[in-house]
Amino acid sequence: MFGSPGSRSRIKRREQANSAYRQYWTKKYHSLSPQAYTYLSGSNQTWTVPTNRTWYAVNTWFALHGSNGPFFQRTVDIERPLELPGGTVLTTGAQSGFLYYFDPLALPAPADPEMAYYNRLARLKTIPLASLQATITNGAAGGTQSTANFPATFTNGMLRHISNNETAWVIFDTPSPMNTLEEISDNHQNRNTSTTMVPFARATFPTIRTAGGSISGDGVQTCLGGIGFMLYQVLPSDW
Repeated sequence: MFGSPGSRSRIKRREQANSAYRQYWTKKYHSLSPQAYTYLSGSNQTWTVPTNRTWYAVNTWFALHGSNGPFFQRTVDIERPLELPGGTVLTTGAQSGFLYYFDPLALPAPADPEMAYYNRLARLKTIPLASLQATITNGAAGGTQSTANFPATFTNGMLRHISNNETAWVIFDTPSPMNTLEEISDNHQNRNTSTTMVPFARATFPTIRTAGGSISGDGVQTCLGGIGFMLYQVLPSDW
């Protein structure tokens, strides 16, 4: 017996809903996949999102859209991505900029992406937190910077928290510098902090760096004692 045109329409709408459902949960799942992330940087660059793809930028710095900009994100968090539809073109000029984004179609989708996403969240609860800090000594010369290296014992991590305490900024560094928090200036101390979640590869970001800050922010006055601090989790090899 033939179905009515109305039932065919309902089937089509259900198929479309299922497709949108899978796309949404695949995006959520791969927002937690370090291998889905790409870091682009440099001066005089052109970055174009392929047609029929969407990139989700979790941090952008000194990028131009058309002739407008530069613009910045300055914070990293999978829950606050900048959606870049297919065909979007971003550029950089003489000043080097960067784009850190994930592409949900860069990796295969799990059979049940919603369940796989929640399983990952549950698994994160079983992974201990680790911490790393770079320290500035009170009275250090204006412009003083300090670094600290992640231990060379893991491949991928999940950043969970960032804080500045009386420093100007704290960034992922070497070979790919990437800021992580709002700033006042390169030399003015602040106390910004953010609880976050974003994957990273240690090969891309093996080091953190913080810059000393002063009340005047003139780069001449000596620095206050301060700390650039990160909490992270080491992701298992079968993540």
